[in-house]
Amino acid sequence: MKWQIVPSVFVCVGLLAGRAAAAGEDLNKDQDQIQQQLASLPPAGVTDIVQFSIEQNELAIHTKLQPTDGISQIKVNDLPGLCSIEVRGPTGKRGNPRQLSFIRYRFTRYDKNDEIESVTTVMTTPIGLQVARDVESTTEIRNISIVQNNLAAQNAEPGIAMRISLQIFASDQPALNIVRTATDFATLRRLYPADVAKYLGPIFQDLHADADVFAVDPKLAWQILAADAPPQANVTAQVQRIIARLDSDDFHERESATHDLAQLGQPAANSLRHLDRTGLSAEQNSRLDAFLSQYHPASDEEVKRLGKDPDFLIDCLYLPDDFIVQSSLSRLAKITGSKVNFDSSLKGDSRLEAIRKLHDLVDRPTTLPSPSTAPN
Repeated sequence: MKWQIVPSVFVCVGLLAGRAAAAGEDLNKDQDQIQQQLASLPPAGVTDIVQFSIEQNELAIHTKLQPTDGISQIKVNDLPGLCSIEVRGPTGKRGNPRQLSFIRYRFTRYDKNDEIESVTTVMTTPIGLQVARDVESTTEIRNISIVQNNLAAQNAEPGIAMRISLQIFASDQPALNIVRTATDFATLRRLYPADVAKYLGPIFQDLHADADVFAVDPKLAWQILAADAPPQANVTAQVQRIIARLDSDDFHERESATHDLAQLGQPAANSLRHLDRTGLSAEQNSRLDAFLSQYHPASDEEVKRLGKDPDFLIDCLYLPDDFIVQSSLSRLAKITGSKVNFDSSLKGDSRLEAIRKLHDLVDRPTTLPSPSTAPN
């Protein structure tokens, strides 16, 4: 299907400029007109339009759509409101996700009673991407964005920046402006799990991408929760035999032992965390440190902090590993002082919804004191 070009292609922009003056009957009339327009548009699902993933610790965007002839509008089956989209790049095999050279996804929703308008924009180019949401309601104006710069390393700049601006009407509180920066998206999540969950979580949930974006790296989860897992005796025995071979006079034997250690993977890393390495040679320690480095993405300080962070522990529930899930639930119970109701057998959308509800229960401060938080 070639997506239809709609004459009122800039309708979202025009509505955004005029929403502050619309109220009562005018707002209802506008919504009726939008519904009539939606009925004539070609349909698509959210995940057909935009798919998110984490690739080499950075946020990536793909689409199943073919290139459009300029800006088009389509109806999104999974969401209310209007969607304007432009896709550029080589034609791919229909129905298969592919890397984009350019996409603009502008979604306008009017389904919340207190919101005059909420617009979500997703853009990506070869040099970076942006995900943003601008909300005007009867009580506040909220602007949230995350910008990823693929050329940051060349210019000695942060690879990603998250910006939050919040202005509450009829309030003595100053406007809130928060800026969070990091080398990449994975690091941003690790450093500021509460901010990411609170401000970016609802955006990616609407785009049906929260599991793809927020599922914790299993290696990071194991590093944080390893203290809760006793080593397996049979794995520890294998690790000890491998350690002896790591000090062999034969280079090929040392290489073979290193390969065998890598094959054991995470269980071996867990055993090594509990193993006394007193008396090991420099060669053995060097190879063990190289092996463990891939299972230690976070610093010791971050390990302590994330192990007590409820948003991080809730995101661990996206993972299918039963140990990680049960350990996270146990720690959440200690933090909250009560049992956390979560059915670990849930799958698919039911699991995602249960995780979202847990995030909604987390009590986070509106203003987070830090050097990057600056009220106007």
